[in-house]
Amino acid sequence: MLKYPKRFHVLLIWIWLMVTAGYAFGQGNENTVQGARSAGMGNTSVCLSDSWAILNNIGALNPDSLRTEAAVSGTGKFGTAHAGNVAMAITGRLPNKNYSFGAGVVKFGSPLYSETRVTAGIARKINHINMGLALNYVQNYTEGMSSKNTVLAEAGGTVLIMKKLLLAAHAYNITASSIGTERYSTVVPQTLRTGIAFIPFKSNELILTGEAAFVPRYPALFRAGLEYRIIEALAVRLGTEPTTSAYSCGIGVFSTYLCVDCGLNIHPELGISSSLALKCNLKDLKLWGNTKPL
Repeated sequence: MLKYPKRFHVLLIWIWLMVTAGYAFGQGNENTVQGARSAGMGNTSVCLSDSWAILNNIGALNPDSLRTEAAVSGTGKFGTAHAGNVAMAITGRLPNKNYSFGAGVVKFGSPLYSETRVTAGIARKINHINMGLALNYVQNYTEGMSSKNTVLAEAGGTVLIMKKLLLAAHAYNITASSIGTERYSTVVPQTLRTGIAFIPFKSNELILTGEAAFVPRYPALFRAGLEYRIIEALAVRLGTEPTTSAYSCGIGVFSTYLCVDCGLNIHPELGISSSLALKCNLKDLKLWGNTKPL
């Protein structure tokens, strides 16, 4: 059994408090999950350590599994151009290998109404615990009206247990920031997500994930997904959201420098949503004529 130094017990207690405090958070809908990988796994994301962790769970930005990457993603929802979004992210490790960082931007909507979120954060690994904090600049725009903006914070963490189980938690808008004017304002949606991932093999060729999102006055939203790496260059994904009876599938194609992810979500009433993402490994990328990696 893994042993943790006493001074790190407070970090475990903090994560437990995040889980149990879910019902104390404000009202609103959950912040949107980003990346085609998550889209193909039933929108599970809180346990996944990849470039999209900067926008999904800063606490999953693990320096041990992170490469210096740039990523871009686009999502079309329910056959309408007004509900789609685009996202970009860049992540890497700091010279101190226990720290990782990231920055990203998400834009949702159309010229009539849009929401923009710019995120920057940092995470630190301490033994088997990874924790992170991020700041967000959020802006809402409505045609014919002035735009509204605010700044808010989010926090997350993961804990590795028994080398095969990963527990994760993420809280969005822990500052309870509001957006609007002095006379009319609303609290930016506050959500808390907790999850677990089972990784039976050291090579991470199989990942089973499950998570729940808690928003007061709304039913808890449950999700489950899996990723199986058939060969080194190809992974298949499946997922489900039992609360909404939605199902998803996806694939990932890998090379030394690039990764292409595709995800498809099928909702029984709203229809089909599709996601496409491209990631580039900047650390090992070689420019034409160069003999050394960047």
